Amino acid sequence: MNIPIIPKDIKFEKVTELSPSRFTWLKDGCPYSMLLEMALRKYQTPSLTMPPRSFNNVIGTIIHSIYQSVNNGSLENTEEAITEYWKKACEEHTQKILAAYPSLRNVSIGNYDAMFDTIGVLSSLPKESLAQDSTTPGITNPNEHWIIIPGLLKGSIDRIRYNNNGYEIVDYKTGKIHDESGNIKAEYTTQLNLYAFMLEDKEGVTVNKLTIIDRQGNKIDVPYHKDQKKEILKSVKDTIDTINSAIESQNLEALKSSNETNCGFCPCYHICNSRSVLSESPLYIIEGTVTKVWNSDQISIQTNSGKEVTISKLRVLKIENNDDLLGKYLVFANLQEIQEDFLYSRCDKTALYIREK
Repeated sequence: MNIPIIPKDIKFEKVTELSPSRFTWLKDGCPYSMLLEMALRKYQTPSLTMPPRSFNNVIGTIIHSIYQSVNNGSLENTEEAITEYWKKACEEHTQKILAAYPSLRNVSIGNYDAMFDTIGVLSSLPKESLAQDSTTPGITNPNEHWIIIPGLLKGSIDRIRYNNNGYEIVDYKTGKIHDESGNIKAEYTTQLNLYAFMLEDKEGVTVNKLTIIDRQGNKIDVPYHKDQKKEILKSVKDTIDTINSAIESQNLEALKSSNETNCGFCPCYHICNSRSVLSESPLYIIEGTVTKVWNSDQISIQTNSGKEVTISKLRVLKIENNDDLLGKYLVFANLQEIQEDFLYSRCDKTALYIREK
């Protein structure tokens, strides 16, 4: 395999618009992580970001795609058709993941419990109800309706319905809808409200209903806080301005929010110098300069703290010209510790990068 190279100088670009989901994530999330991910993703395949800790997001994407395909008529709502679509989508996503992270092994994303949930919901819907839902006068594309408010917001509305008195915005969610108190998660309410503001401003229509449909097909009404429109939109603008001001002043430290929650799911955890130690993770990030290439299966590196550690089980990666690694600065993500602070081993989740210094 060819090892992806993380450039020495990573250029950050200003934010122009935020999606509703990104905005709500930033309230407790890490703006620096977002900027770093945006910068690294420009290099495309193989990816310079961390492989995901789980493939739940991929499953959510597949379910989302199935709902959209059934709704727009390109996929029949039968068990056979949905099962075939599911298997094909899982294989396609698996190949994309392996192309993005060539060092991974035994990637499996086939969550069949989620598949049967999806089949159960969609196969029970009468075809006439699907056709009826497609009537949205004045809206050219009611499914995955892309909308942008320049300098502020951008995003795709899952589904728009017309209900005689106005328009309903429908959002498909595959995760938990309610918080520990039994209320709809605040971020979901804000997201749907933002989509409503966007649709009304851009299309000149009236939104009178917001709905979440979960993985089991339950319909959950979401409150529409039209009276809070000015306040919420100002918060979006302030968030963008704060991020861009930090980029202009080169004060990126001000955007870092390091804690176990943010760092635990950060796609750029492996190259952040402010990362928190993850207490529950059995896997390690090891980086340093290669000091010895023992053979095609094992190398030693000197870490930034001066420790000499050995990393094994590399033969399966089929690295071209192992001897050329001598003197290179490597970053290993997701290594298993075999002997504390001395010996580490590659596993199926390990990703490997060269970092320019």
